[in-house]
Parts: sequence; structure tokens; C-alpha cells
Amino acid sequence: MLARLATLAALAATPLAAETDISDLIASAGLSGAEDSLSATPDPSPSDRFALGAVQFLRAVELAIQHRYDTRIDVPLGGAARLPLIRLDVAPNPDARPFAADRTDAALDAVLAKLADSLDTLSAIEDADAVAVRVDTGALWFDIDADGTRDAGEGVFEVAEQIFYEASAPDFKPPRIRFDTADAAWLTAYGHLVSGAVQMWLALDASDAIERGVATAEGFAAFNAGGDLGWLGSWAPSIDTAAIVARAFEGPIDAGRMATAQDHFVQMTVQGQRFWRLAIAETDNDREWIPNANQQSALPRSVPAHSSLSWPIILSEAEAMLRGEVLVPHPRLPGGGGLNIARLLQQPPAVLDLTALIQGEQALPYYEAGDTVRIDSAVRFYMLMGGDIFALRDQLRRVEMRLPL
Repeated sequence: MLARLATLAALAATPLAAETDISDLIASAGLSGAEDSLSATPDPSPSDRFALGAVQFLRAVELAIQHRYDTRIDVPLGGAARLPLIRLDVAPNPDARPFAADRTDAALDAVLAKLADSLDTLSAIEDADAVAVRVDTGALWFDIDADGTRDAGEGVFEVAEQIFYEASAPDFKPPRIRFDTADAAWLTAYGHLVSGAVQMWLALDASDAIERGVATAEGFAAFNAGGDLGWLGSWAPSIDTAAIVARAFEGPIDAGRMATAQDHFVQMTVQGQRFWRLAIAETDNDREWIPNANQQSALPRSVPAHSSLSWPIILSEAEAMLRGEVLVPHPRLPGGGGLNIARLLQQPPAVLDLTALIQGEQALPYYEAGDTVRIDSAVRFYMLMGGDIFALRDQLRRVEMRLPL
């Protein structure tokens, strides 16, 4: 207890940082140019490091979106192919190339490399460092068509409008946000979350399953050209999606990537707990990204006041689950024990049979006696893991509304 009070006192005594504003740099040079400029900063301060790490993170998103624009991922699947980081809507490209699994896997590996750059940059920021980075969110844009200029539809709120739906209001004004030391931990946590999700995607070779789904959908589109399928035709994308998911679990698993994903997810929970520890200690109320109970968010979306109490508990239990210290209950496994998720991710079967895992046949080898995770924490963590790249704030809000403590 005394050690915790000493830590909080040290955080409160941290000197104020001179604010860094990277809005104009990103507006004029784009994310790629901003990364080059910030990387050349001599003797970078903690704020400089956060600015670079944030731009590198956004560059990873930009690379994924550029691949989506360059490739006909959703044609004719109607949105069924929801790859990690590539689920944000962009305008259709009339000159897009046909979908190819090898190109998508290469694009996702490039995304992972950029995320690794971001995580490495952010790792130098310590709890006692003073970070203060201002961003006018209206200046943020993704170079979707890679032409070096900002065009209509490339603003961050235009790309993410289906998530930040408030941005479609006529009187919407992009807010200015002041990121601080706690937000460095949040961004690190989210970088690990996305890296883990991409590694799992590649471990399952899901891109090959999508390529097969695209070929099948295109074949049926040509076969049914001019025909009226009626209301049954609206089910085609859902059928394609189900086939893609089933096929993704048919091939051999890359055990190395799966273990790497597990490590990223563990680090996500560690950094998430660090974020809340730092955020709770804050006494200011200045254009907050994710506020504590005594702060207000700069964005037009509220976060429940008790999030700072409930989420550290959820993340702590999720960490224990991912480390194999608590188990996940299964309806076919005896009480007093459950599925060891850590062993499943570290030592996956040669082929992960989703049906057999749900039914219990493939779950049995991973059964252990011991304490199980709280079911409400497991559901909340599952919802967190399914979030969009910009949607953690919204996930917090929706999870707390559905499953209050």
C-alpha cells in the first residue's frame, strides 16, 4: 500500500512537459512524410517519441487501407472479407487488382513491421516521463490511393465514419486532443492487440480461404448474370463468410505465429493495466483521449465513469487467462477446471478444428483442473478482442452498458 502511494506521489510530482503539436506536419506531409521528419529528431524527448510512435501506428493502418484500396477484397463478397485493419470503408477503386492471398499476406507482414516500429519507439517512454502531444484530429488523413496528396474521403473521420458516427452530423467539429503519458501505455496496448490479431490471421492462413471464397463468389456471379435470385440472393455474402471461416480452420496452423500472437495479447493486458494505473493518477482535465472518472473526453463519445474501476480487473483476469493461470470453462469439460488458453496458443494442434473445439473433442487435451475465469470478464474480453482499430473507446462504452459490474 505504501509503495502504491509512493508511486502515485511520484507521478503527481512529474514535471509538466512542453507541448508538441504535430497537426501541421501531418496535414502537409502526410503520415509517411511525418514519420521521416520525426525519425530525424535529434535527442528526442518523451513527447517526440510518442509523436513518432503514434505516427508509425497510423502508418500501419494506412498501409492496410492502401492494400484494401488496391485489391478487390470486397468484390463480390459484399463486405464478407473483414481482414484485420482492412475493415474500414474506403471508396471503390475501379482499377483494383484481383484478390490474391500472397499479396495480402505480404501486405499484412508489412503492417506488422510498422507496428513493431511503433512498439519499439513507445517502449522508451517510462511512467515518470512527461508526455504532452496535441493533435487536431481534422488534420489527420490517410493517403488511401498513395498519390501523396489529400483527396476527398481521406480524412480520418471520413474513413472511420461508421465507427465515429457523430462525424456525419452537419455541425461536427473535429476535436483537438492532448495525449499524455498514460496514452502512451494505451497506444502500446492497442499496438499489441492489433499485432496479435494479424499474427493469428496469418497463422490460420485465412487469406487463402478468402481467395477461394472470392473465386467461388465470382463464379456464381457470372453463372447467375441476369438472373433474379430474389430474397434468397441476399444470403450469398453470409454463406461466403461462413465458408471462409470454415476453410480458414482446415489448413495447418503456423505454431510460431500463434505463439507470437499469444505474447502480444499478454502484453496488451499488461500495458492496458499500466494505462489505467497512470490514468487514474491524473489530476488534470485537458482534452482527454480516454478520461478517468474525474475527466471529460475530448471526443463526442462518453466513457462510463466506472470504467477505471472495472477495466483493470478485467484486464488482470485476462492476463491470468492468457498466461494459463486461470482456465476457461467449457460446457463439455468437468467442473473444477477448464481449457488452458495459454497451452492452446503455445502448442496448437496441427489443424485447429473449430467444430471439434466447440463440441469438446479437441478441447479435451487442453483441460486442466484449477480455477476458471469469471464469465463476465471472459465475455468483456472477447468483445474487446473483436474491436475495430479505432473502436476501443466504443467497445468500452458498449461492454459497460451490457455487462455492468
